[in-house]
Amino acid sequence: MSGGKGGGDFDTSGMEKAAKESNAIQKRIYDESIERGMPFYEAGREGLGTLMDYMGIAGGNSQKSEAQLREELSPRFTTMDTMGGNPFAGRQWSSLTEEERNSLPENTMYIDNNGDLTSNYYSDGQRRSNTIYGAPAQSTKVVDYDGLDAAVQERLAQQGADKPDYYGSLMKSFSQEDFQQDPGYQFRLDEGQKALERRLAAQGKTFSPEAAKAMVGYNQGMASQEYGNAYNRFNIDQGNTFNRLASIAGIGQTQTGQMAGLGQNYASAVGQTNSSLANAQASAAQAEAANRGSMFNSLLGLGGQLGAAYMTGGLA
Repeated sequence: MSGGKGGGDFDTSGMEKAAKESNAIQKRIYDESIERGMPFYEAGREGLGTLMDYMGIAGGNSQKSEAQLREELSPRFTTMDTMGGNPFAGRQWSSLTEEERNSLPENTMYIDNNGDLTSNYYSDGQRRSNTIYGAPAQSTKVVDYDGLDAAVQERLAQQGADKPDYYGSLMKSFSQEDFQQDPGYQFRLDEGQKALERRLAAQGKTFSPEAAKAMVGYNQGMASQEYGNAYNRFNIDQGNTFNRLASIAGIGQTQTGQMAGLGQNYASAVGQTNSSLANAQASAAQAEAANRGSMFNSLLGLGGQLGAAYMTGGLA
């Protein structure tokens, strides 16, 4: 580095130290901020997953999508196949373990200290630094797609059998069963029937045709009157569940945006610090070069003056 410590009049080592300290501080602040925000991020992700379950959307907490399962299970069905070349190519003999030395292929070639190829290696100090010659082995991922596909389908089937009771409930339409199970409707229906039965009994008409007609009319009227109320209560409950889970998911969404902003600020701050350091070093190098050029020109001019004086006899 031009103008570094001990390298001239322009010492930028202090700037480098300050830049490293500044970047370290920026990273510490970034890491601490991310750590503080993680609980909100995790809560939001959990809330979103639960909301997706309630909505019947694959990819939530209980029902992962096929793509998610494939990504999760893929490492179990992936192996590395080393093909061709020498797995130790480019390594130094002295860097190999005893096990690695014993597993070297036969007729392995080495580059000695003179840059020549040799088929022998020795235990003396000079030969221990020999470099193993050859092209490095190529490692390729091999995926058992048949096994992976079968495992994914098995997990999908297992998930389907283990769906929680509430899965997809927010997409369910209001039904006759929901109406009949509505607590408000059922309570008013039961209490009204009891009151009607007591009144008819007091009149001695418990088993009369008039009682049956009155009971049917009452039930029909109550159903007509309460259906709208039950429907509204159903939708209010559905909306409350959605809004509460969406609110938690929103916390995570907000935190995700804040974390992204922290990352951008961190990258910008570090980039600005490094850019300022580079500019300072460049300016120092240019100033040092200009200073040396000026000194050279001065010496050249002085030499010219001395030469002219000598030629004219001005110097003895």
